[in-house]
Amino acid sequence: RLFSDAPFRQDSWSWAANVDWNSVVGSKFFHNARYSNFGYDWPNYAYGINGEVGNNLRRRMTENATGNVAGGAAQDQNNRLRHQFDWTATYFKDNFLRGDHALKFGMVSEWETQDFTNYGFVDDLSLTFNSAAGAPDFTTPFRVVLRNTDNNTINSSWHHGAFITDQWELTNRITANVGVRWDYYSSYFPDQEILPGPFRDYFYAGAPLPNGHTRPRTPFADNWIIPGVSGIRTHSSVAPRIGVAWDLFGTGKTVAK
Repeated sequence: RLFSDAPFRQDSWSWAANVDWNSVVGSKFFHNARYSNFGYDWPNYAYGINGEVGNNLRRRMTENATGNVAGGAAQDQNNRLRHQFDWTATYFKDNFLRGDHALKFGMVSEWETQDFTNYGFVDDLSLTFNSAAGAPDFTTPFRVVLRNTDNNTINSSWHHGAFITDQWELTNRITANVGVRWDYYSSYFPDQEILPGPFRDYFYAGAPLPNGHTRPRTPFADNWIIPGVSGIRTHSSVAPRIGVAWDLFGTGKTVAK
């Protein structure tokens, strides 16, 4: 079972908004431009022993025999944000290439990022107990786990796309849609700062624990930065779009596509 201070409190809010501009340029051309924004801020808070949020926190404790868990949860903050711009237009051209045309074209560009910070348990420790049967929970210590927190990770991605489609009315009964679309995706993460914490120097800088145990020093301890990586995953593709609509009997009631 979970003690009353073991769960976390979720407190998140999100938003979505856009701004549109529509313009008619003469009788043959109109276009639409749009900027959109979406995101959320999602923190998870730990409870204290009296139900307070973020105060009077106990260390995290787990009992092997019963599976009971007590102590403040690992607090974290998850933020997500997307910026998007897209533009579309339509141009009409009649009596051209043996038919009437509605040429549609446009582009989209969007950037999305996620910023996650794990603040960890109290004192960046979690405690495990192996108490005897019938004894109160958390009586006999068994293991202490050192947590490499606080830590922050940021990852981002770009998407660009463009398309062109011709709605070509060959006759009063046959309309073809012919076009092509291009899309490009690229993911990356910027430089990641190694945040201060009780055991940061132990994990990265070769500092000893009170019992003398050490780990090899890492290059990241020189400036506490993990270098970013670009082009983690890139993908680009071009795809055709072809369709035909046929008014079978010329009445506008039965159409095969």
